[in-house]
Amino acid sequence: LTTGDGSATTLTPASYAGFKASTATFSASGSTPTWLKINATSGEEGRIQFQDGGTSKWAVGNKGSDDSFIISAGAALTPSPKLTISSAGTVGINQSDPDALLHIEDDATLPRHLLHLKGGGSSGNYGMLVEAANGTDLFKIDTLTYKVTMPSAYPVGIGTDSPVSLLHIYSSAPEFTIQDGGSWATNA
Repeated sequence: LTTGDGSATTLTPASYAGFKASTATFSASGSTPTWLKINATSGEEGRIQFQDGGTSKWAVGNKGSDDSFIISAGAALTPSPKLTISSAGTVGINQSDPDALLHIEDDATLPRHLLHLKGGGSSGNYGMLVEAANGTDLFKIDTLTYKVTMPSAYPVGIGTDSPVSLLHIYSSAPEFTIQDGGSWATNA
C-alpha cells in the first residue's frame, strides 16, 4: 500500500483502525490483478463507509445474510438501502428485497416522479419501448414526435385486467371525456 506521501505501508490487523492517509493507492506489478478484499465473517456485512467530518454518509457492500450488493445512506447497509442488487440479479431502488428485474418503491416522501424518462437528439429514438419476447412493439413513447402508441393492436384494459375489445373501460361509474380543443366535450 502506498500512502499519499509516497511511503509504503503494510497493514496488519493491529494497524487497521489507525491507518490514515489522504490518498491510498493499490497497484500491481506486471499482469497481476489489483484487489481490495474485504473478508467479513460468514453471514455478516462486508462494507466500505464514506464519512464527512466523522459522520457516516454512505455505505457500500455485501449483505452477508443474502449476498446482495447494497448502496445505503448512513453507516450500515440496512435499514436505508438506496440501491440493492440481489444475488439473483434483480435491482431495487428504495427497496431491499426487489421482486422484479427492476423494482422502484416510493417511500411516500419523495416529492418527484418514481421514474423520469427524457429523450433527446433528433434520430427518432423512443423514450420508452415495451417489447414482447417475439420483438413486437407493445407500447412506445416517441420523445421526438411526442406520440404514445400501441402499434400491435392488443386489447387495452382500464379498470380490468381482462379486456375483451381494443379499449375496454370498466368502472362502477364509468365516465370519460372526449374534447376537441375546447369547443365541445362529451361525458359518457
